[in-house]
Amino acid sequence: MTDRGWRATARDLSTLTSGEDAPLLLRDRRWEFADPVDAWDALSHALTAEDLEAFQSLAPGVLGESDPASGLTARERIAAWLSETGVPRRRHSYTLRHGMATTAAILGAIVGERELPGGSTGQQRASRVVRELLHDADVARWHAVADLLPLLAEASPEGFLACVEHSLDGTDPPVMSLFAETPDDFGLGGQSAHSPLLWALESLALSPALLSRVAVVLGRLADQDPGGRLANRPSASLAAALHLRIPQGAGDAATRIAALDAVRTVAPTAAWRLALDLVSHANPGMISGPKFRDWPRPPQVTVDDVVDALDALALRIADGAGADPDRLAAAFALVHRFREPGRLALLKAAEAAWPDLQEDGRRTVLAGLAERVAMHCRHPDAGWALPDQALQPLEAFLDAHALPGSHPDDAELFSWRPFRRGLNLNREDADLEALASARAEAVRRRLRDGLPAVLRLAEASKLPAAVGDALASVTTAHDSVVLDHLAGSSQALHAMAAGLAAHRQREDAGWLAATAAARPAQAAALCRTAAVDETLLTLVDGLEADTQDDFWRDMQPLGVSDDLTPTVARRLLERGRAWTAIELLSDASTGADRDLAIQALMAPALAATEDISRAQSPEYTIGCLLDRLEEAGADDNLLADLEWFYQPLLDHSRRPTALHRELARNPARFVNLVSLLYPPDLHTGAASGDGEPADGETTDNAASSRASTAAWAVLHEWRTPLPGSVDGRLPTTEDMLRWVESVREKLTASGRACVLPRVLGTALSGALTDDDGTWPSKPVRDVLEILRDTDLDRHLAVAKMNQRGVTGRGVYDGGAPERALADQYSAAADRVRGRWPRSGALLDGLSRSYHEDARREDRSAESEGDR
Repeated sequence: MTDRGWRATARDLSTLTSGEDAPLLLRDRRWEFADPVDAWDALSHALTAEDLEAFQSLAPGVLGESDPASGLTARERIAAWLSETGVPRRRHSYTLRHGMATTAAILGAIVGERELPGGSTGQQRASRVVRELLHDADVARWHAVADLLPLLAEASPEGFLACVEHSLDGTDPPVMSLFAETPDDFGLGGQSAHSPLLWALESLALSPALLSRVAVVLGRLADQDPGGRLANRPSASLAAALHLRIPQGAGDAATRIAALDAVRTVAPTAAWRLALDLVSHANPGMISGPKFRDWPRPPQVTVDDVVDALDALALRIADGAGADPDRLAAAFALVHRFREPGRLALLKAAEAAWPDLQEDGRRTVLAGLAERVAMHCRHPDAGWALPDQALQPLEAFLDAHALPGSHPDDAELFSWRPFRRGLNLNREDADLEALASARAEAVRRRLRDGLPAVLRLAEASKLPAAVGDALASVTTAHDSVVLDHLAGSSQALHAMAAGLAAHRQREDAGWLAATAAARPAQAAALCRTAAVDETLLTLVDGLEADTQDDFWRDMQPLGVSDDLTPTVARRLLERGRAWTAIELLSDASTGADRDLAIQALMAPALAATEDISRAQSPEYTIGCLLDRLEEAGADDNLLADLEWFYQPLLDHSRRPTALHRELARNPARFVNLVSLLYPPDLHTGAASGDGEPADGETTDNAASSRASTAAWAVLHEWRTPLPGSVDGRLPTTEDMLRWVESVREKLTASGRACVLPRVLGTALSGALTDDDGTWPSKPVRDVLEILRDTDLDRHLAVAKMNQRGVTGRGVYDGGAPERALADQYSAAADRVRGRWPRSGALLDGLSRSYHEDARREDRSAESEGDR
């Protein structure tokens, strides 16, 4: 701004801070405009043509400055924060960049076509800024302005869209680089910069003139979207903008269907997915809309609007499905959402595509439609269920196109709830007999085309074991071939073979032993089809050693009785299946044998064992077993060792109570954990001068990181018992002081004296109090007076404040919670200051700190009330 402009502005500001409607507010001792538009209204008259030219020439350089830290991973950022140089930053602050982008948005949206000094309109100046920034922008430029894209879109909607469209026209569109994810180094997925681009386009979708154009851009983005961790995707934005019931974009239902047609022309794959999304009625993400553009909200939608739109979508879905069996199956999955014309259109499309479909494709289509029909048959009383009259054309299609030797709903028979034929497993035993008869008849019908037809039925069914059971009830002619599938086959065929074997065992108690003897190569797999009982265990013990190992290597101990649990667990441990043994022991209703449970929990620490991924909820089962051992009186030191070993697994599910008791009575254990968390002091060179790892350190960076993380979690959660306690209760002053002095001696010897105040302050900040509720408790107060360490006092107070954690409150509640804490600490200070002056001073400091927090919260609530 020119000197003349600044002088005029200074005179005007004096009139803006008084009165109820003053646009300036005092927040945290700083004057701010309540709204940037207020700032424009108050100050724009002082702008000159030179000011506007200066803004227009400087804005692209400021806004387009690249972020030197944009390519850093999360780990690299943390390392940079801890370094002397810190994270590299832009020359221009976020406040300046965001302010200039907001100015451009106000020029385009608020000033618009009004002429400004110098002859140009606000929209013209804003459009030039956006064009210079984004036209022919490369990858670096798109990333540089990513966070400002919503404001730039409002500054020049047409210009912004033109730049995105132009970028997408290239063979390797630079704008698509925003969707690339960068790893975060911590296994939590990556991060990408594309969300602001979608927010910008979502806002523009509220313009009636731009809706179709925005929809096409989103469709093109969706077609090229590589996918990623974030749920915010172009397809979701597109579906939200054109949603049938809760549209987030401009226009009526007919306008939104026209926008879909525009997308079909340019991005047919995205349009196909969009049509399915619109029919599914999934709740849309809510779009906040533009900040400065006064575009109308979408009109209210009526039931007739939705029904008419669904009819239109049915025709487009039928047309888009073509001869693609997967698309036809996906269309039939939504058949219940259409009225009769829409359902008939889908049937007509499938009929036309039928000659061009291969047998597998036909099976896919029939299976999809049969499943949908069965769903409506099994819930006839539901409000959404199609009536029998509406189902008849769908069932007629299934019957007319049934493949040779099959029935369209055979797979439905072999499911958990075979309702299509009127069978309900929740009714009477007679229905179970009818189901068995129907399943047997289905298998007989398939057998007319040979065993391969039955195998296909098993692979298409949700209960392939029931197919094997039904086959066993019909014939024995195929037993040998089917049993071959117990090894080396698909999961479905393996289950089918197991179902056949189970049926044979029910018929003949001696079948398993005889068949295992006749088929020694499959003896282990055959035994795994049987229930675990004494007879089975005796049979397995009589097999060859290699066959026994084969059995135990893959058997699943389901339904093992409590009396057999120890035997099965030992066998599993002998074969290195510690995680499965732990799960079995934790599920035993009578409780696990203590020594066996300890053996199971120690096994993963002592030797290689099966992959933990084979265990179900290991954090829960291990926690249960540790709790049982503690209740059974297991050695506390052993429990502490086990809790430490399993700490990374139990971090968020179980507190290491035994380990905390061990820390309280054993200062050496505490020092070991601190040494894992903190390296030696740099100026001492202790423990690392000879190039070897210091105590608690390791040359394995990954292992060191895991141990450090576990140590931090254990120490962070340690609240009770207090240091020096040997029985979990309040320790004596002598015991606590002895513990503290031992820690000081050991940490100093290891070269970590500088962390003493911090770690001791945290350790002494535990929750135990005197009988009257006074914190810190008497032994802590005595130790503070004896040591007279100001740094220790300060870190103890900080640790206590940090224990409060995150707080919540209403917008206008103010600092009432903080004042209550301040009064609590003030009263405690009055009780102890005479005998323990250092503790009194510590508590006074906490009280003052919370009083200041209360005043800050009061100011925040007042400023919110002024908005």
